[in-house]
Amino acid sequence: CVVSAIPQLITFLSSGNKALQEHAAWTIGNFAADHDIRQQLHLAGVVIPMVRLLGSNSTAILKVSAWALANLARGYSTSSIPFFEAGIAPLLIKHAQHVNPDIVNEIYWCLSFLSAREDAGIMMLVETGLLPIIAKSLVSVGSANEATPMLRTLGNLLSVESSACHEWCDFILQYEGMTNWFLGALQETGESSHIVKETVWIISNIAAGTDRHRSYIFETGII
Repeated sequence: CVVSAIPQLITFLSSGNKALQEHAAWTIGNFAADHDIRQQLHLAGVVIPMVRLLGSNSTAILKVSAWALANLARGYSTSSIPFFEAGIAPLLIKHAQHVNPDIVNEIYWCLSFLSAREDAGIMMLVETGLLPIIAKSLVSVGSANEATPMLRTLGNLLSVESSACHEWCDFILQYEGMTNWFLGALQETGESSHIVKETVWIISNIAAGTDRHRSYIFETGII
């Protein structure tokens, strides 16, 4: 039975054996795709040891643990708070700048799920320095598939109903290259056309801000 294996798998995450850690994280990540098993994993205390794996110096462990954490963060009933209480924010910020694009992609998928939850988590991510990192990542991203979780994360950040969000919108609109990136994304077609929807959602969140934001959007031709 899958559930009966959960305690031992979680124990393996804290093992000194890197191969065992990697395989345990991979197995847990697969199990976490199922809603009911995901709940059991959370109840068994999977978050803290899995977050700790983001501190590994192994590229393979970083990649699989980021992917597993993204699966563990899925589901609208899943709270982001335990992840942040486990210290995930600075680790996500650090690895969002990793030289390995596969790790960066998994990190942003994790961010996209966590930032879709409580506003408190979003505030922590921004306070930890996510906004300039995601802006830099977007304007230099190499493909639409890599851009998708970044756009989704940014859209989540800019959906917060807070006066601070107006300042975040200012930062994004004023970031060098961002306006041109939005203009280009809105013209994507074919296999990359899905990023149009993601970009439009970001623009709509910005437009919901101040008159200054709406004026900028019209004046620059974004709309």
